[in-house]
Amino acid sequence: MQNEYVDYDDGFRVLQEYVKKTNAVPEGADGNMFYAIGTAGQLRVNNKTYSIATATLPIRQSTCKVVLARAKASL
Repeated sequence: MQNEYVDYDDGFRVLQEYVKKTNAVPEGADGNMFYAIGTAGQLRVNNKTYSIATATLPIRQSTCKVVLARAKASL
């Protein structure tokens, strides 16, 4: 969202709903590591960590769109 790979308003709304649904950041807590890893631009797949930040621009854009779509579908 910050780099505008997806619409900010849409992405932020979905992020807030997803955090609430999954209790990723419970009140009074530092948060959930999976949430922190995701917001740091990292994906974990089969115990391997991939960094979105070091990917090419087209890959970052398409990854963010896919992640947003999957988050919406889970709500």
